Amino acid sequence: MVRSPWARRGKARAIGTRLLRVALWLAAGQACAADFTIRLYDYSSCGERTLREASGIATDLFAKVGLETRWEQCRTDASGQNHDASCSQRADASVLQLRLHDARQAKRTALKPLQFGYALPSKEGFGVIAGVFVEEIRNLSRSQGLDLASILGHVMAHEIGHLLLGSNRHTREGIMRPLWKDRDLRFAQTGLLGFTPEQGGRMRSQSAARAIESYQSGPILRAGPAEY
Repeated sequence: MVRSPWARRGKARAIGTRLLRVALWLAAGQACAADFTIRLYDYSSCGERTLREASGIATDLFAKVGLETRWEQCRTDASGQNHDASCSQRADASVLQLRLHDARQAKRTALKPLQFGYALPSKEGFGVIAGVFVEEIRNLSRSQGLDLASILGHVMAHEIGHLLLGSNRHTREGIMRPLWKDRDLRFAQTGLLGFTPEQGGRMRSQSAARAIESYQSGPILRAGPAEY
């Protein structure tokens, strides 16, 4: 397909602006906001309102540690319709895929007890794929009288956190604990469960490194529906 040179120049200007922002951030050593994109593939049919609220909660959790998120809602059915036109573009290191799985898909995965999601960090630290098992979260929310959107949003942030932290390591406190106790669930309900300042600093550094990697290496995933 032939593309307009003006489109290429516009994209180059956008990349240049972003790299300038990264360079200034690294030079200043300040906690200004870094950014990344999340392509959301919803196979769970959890509902537009729940999904909007959950992604808003995840956005707020990252914003508290200086990270800006952009969400793209991508196609998940045979209709081939993308809600967000940018989903047709190829993904790079600064674009993450988050998959919301239904019960049927969860059965195809060897789930551990109380496992709500997964993340696939790469050896280079630029993993781009994470997933959440919505039915497991829905069952927990019903049995404990919890708000589904609140717990879902925190689980989404937890799994994306693994990608941005560059490892599957957990912490003893906060949102990156491996097993959430009743206290953690209450904290999630009241907005008290989140990332530590140290985690925020590492994720901002990783986001800046991803921007440079995406400029140097280009796309690493084809556009189109996520495989599961």
